[in-house]
Amino acid sequence: MKLLAIIICYNPDFALLIKNIAAFYNKVDKLLIWDNSSNSTMEMFVRNTLSDAKNIECVGDGINHGISYPLNFAWEYAKKHGYDALMTMDQDSVWQNFDDFFKVVQGDTEYELKLWGPETNQQISHVFHKEEKDFLITSGMIIPVKILDTIGGYPKNFFIDGIDIDICAKAKRKGFGIYCVKGCVLKQQFGSNLTFTFWGKTYPASNYKPQRLYGIFKNHIIIYRSTHSLAVLKLIKGYSVAFIRAILLFENNKINKLQAIVRGIKDGVLYKI
Repeated sequence: MKLLAIIICYNPDFALLIKNIAAFYNKVDKLLIWDNSSNSTMEMFVRNTLSDAKNIECVGDGINHGISYPLNFAWEYAKKHGYDALMTMDQDSVWQNFDDFFKVVQGDTEYELKLWGPETNQQISHVFHKEEKDFLITSGMIIPVKILDTIGGYPKNFFIDGIDIDICAKAKRKGFGIYCVKGCVLKQQFGSNLTFTFWGKTYPASNYKPQRLYGIFKNHIIIYRSTHSLAVLKLIKGYSVAFIRAILLFENNKINKLQAIVRGIKDGVLYKI
């Protein structure tokens, strides 16, 4: 398998980023580092820190394009240069045992018909098995180029949220498999670690800004309308309960956040598929 990888960055923690890169760069054929930051020193950092890494290329134009744009750039790059699959990475992820993960993927005779992902923030195991899933997170996902070609790449109008859900739902609708490799682990930072307690029970709170909530609900409604996936519908229901509960009981700026959710749902329903 000829594997292209991409890390998408925005004002990254360089110490964490170097751990991310070092965990797998010499196991892939090519690594693109897309920097959404303005006035970036990324290329200088890579050259000074990883001077022996001949397979790393820094890309980006100093504009924050979000996630979908650079992912589609990587897809087109993979097609143009003859790569079989694409691995997508966040800037704040660190592989714990990439070698094991890649061996499992390569060892599957039907790897080209499946999306692949690791467990997150679990203990490493030396016994690996594949477990079918509805969704994988973007970071650590290996997706064959043929699957991207079949589903039309990444959603062009999504800035950040829902991209992984869209890809998985569309792939599943086309009959492709979605597999998590148990025992292969990615250490991943997931947004806010805020929690609140209500009647003796602890709940998570994202404390997202209204614009982020708008995008989450709009994008997920669009995904459901384009795929009719019951798993996506279940996800939307879960999001709705979790976000609204946290806003009403814990977070500030309640009215603006609730209005953003309503606008997101409305615009998702009215969006032309």
